[in-house]
Amino acid sequence: MHGAAAQRAGVPGGRGKGGGRSQAPPQVPVFAPRPEPDMRRNNRLKTLGILILIAAVMSLATEAMVGAIEEITVAQGIDPASAVLVGGGGAAGLNAVAVGRRLGCRAVLMKGGHLPGPVVHDLLVEPSGVTRFESPRIDTRATHGTGCTFAAALTAALAIGIPLEDSVFIAKSFVQSALRGAMRIGRHSPLGWRAAGAGLD
Repeated sequence: MHGAAAQRAGVPGGRGKGGGRSQAPPQVPVFAPRPEPDMRRNNRLKTLGILILIAAVMSLATEAMVGAIEEITVAQGIDPASAVLVGGGGAAGLNAVAVGRRLGCRAVLMKGGHLPGPVVHDLLVEPSGVTRFESPRIDTRATHGTGCTFAAALTAALAIGIPLEDSVFIAKSFVQSALRGAMRIGRHSPLGWRAAGAGLD
């Protein structure tokens, strides 16, 4: 899941050592990339045993299936942002939260920068509740690298022991500063990372 910052703590369901009756396996999303020639040729969803142009909701019962999905979305470089999320009721973003909970995620971060509107809404979903982060949209085309920058800043904050909610706020503030400080280079400019660091030490 995009964005992401979703931490998988474990997979519910499955048959225990005692051979008892297992719980129903959770439903998980399958990322069906928008048709591109190289993906059609390579059929990168072959790991899951389905055609590239067929999106389906599959039952997940083993860690092997979790690994297969991670292989497709992470190792194979298929970005969920350029894919259709099928599962939990369709492609609407909040359905990914429900899917994440079924997978045992400790937290799910839904970024809203790709959605239209003058205000950007990001949601941090935890067992204790939902925290909403709002900020005015910055009118710029220099958005190349926003997702990676957000994830890197979030990871750096968490790595030094800052609580998750505060880390999300810091990462969001860093990306906003980088958007404001972006240089106009070419048609799709990168973020201004140097400008973003000011005042965030």
